[in-house]
Amino acid sequence: MNRPADFPKQRSGILNLALLAIGLGFLIWTLWSNRHVLVDVFSRPIQFRYYLWAFLLVNLAAFISFLRWFALVRMLGVEFKLLDCLRLSYVGSFFNLVIPGAVGGDLVKAAYLARMNLPRTQAISTLLIDRIIGLIGLFYLASAASIAGWSTLDPSVRSFGLFAIFMAISGSIALFIILLDLPGKFLPKLATSSGKAGLLIREFGLLSKSYRAKWPKIIAMLLVSVFCHSLTCAACYMVGLALFPIFQVSLANHLLIFPLVLFSTAVPLPFGALGFSEEISNQLFQFVGHPSGAVAMMGYRVLTYGLGLISLLIYLWNINAIRDLSREAEAIKDINESS
Repeated sequence: MNRPADFPKQRSGILNLALLAIGLGFLIWTLWSNRHVLVDVFSRPIQFRYYLWAFLLVNLAAFISFLRWFALVRMLGVEFKLLDCLRLSYVGSFFNLVIPGAVGGDLVKAAYLARMNLPRTQAISTLLIDRIIGLIGLFYLASAASIAGWSTLDPSVRSFGLFAIFMAISGSIALFIILLDLPGKFLPKLATSSGKAGLLIREFGLLSKSYRAKWPKIIAMLLVSVFCHSLTCAACYMVGLALFPIFQVSLANHLLIFPLVLFSTAVPLPFGALGFSEEISNQLFQFVGHPSGAVAMMGYRVLTYGLGLISLLIYLWNINAIRDLSREAEAIKDINESS
């Protein structure tokens, strides 16, 4: 008979398999519905010089985002080595490609910081604010692109710009609320409760305590996030130039549309919402006359998996040290789930 403690792990395994099946279903549907475009793409030479530029841009964006987390950790006065940050960030990007439910790269990084005597909740707060800043940066970029080119946008595309502007404003307000610790101040009873809501409010409170006096630096990190996302949009644009001989979708349109596609990768499906994001890309890019947003997203995936291969090699090089961190990350995960 299975022990009661094993049931959550069994349930998590079943959920992972279900998510994998859903993701594969989306992928198969996307491949089938775009089969003619794929045949057409592979029937002619691919412009690999553009693909090489795209790969360099994706890696540069990732590298700068790793430095952003390094800066957020150093804001707390932690003696954190840049080499350790890069190693953990690459390993974390590899872990984040695996099926949801496994120990994520963020928890591995949190375990490392906890080993450096940084409180567990404070270690998590550095990762939480890094994710928040990265997400808000997506909508800042799309908002700026839509505002700059508003007069030239098709009316059907303006709705995406309005959505991005709404999300950018909402994200900014949410960040403002978190940094001022308003949930903890206005919901003191809930903040002291033992449930997940109470835990989340307390983590937000610690995040506020750590970063609320650092507004100029937080704003600087938001600008860094916008720059990183602009590089990934440029990479997607380069993929289009590489795959399609007649490609007339402007970089400006990519700066508006592709951040919304990247937002869809946050859906908890395996391998960065593989299949689902391709379908979203197809739907969104058709409004600006893209030959196939789904195929372009597939091409972009190849770039991210190339980055994943680099991350895998770094993981294998450090596998013994990371194995210990993974066990500590499992403990952090179990503590969070039981709180």
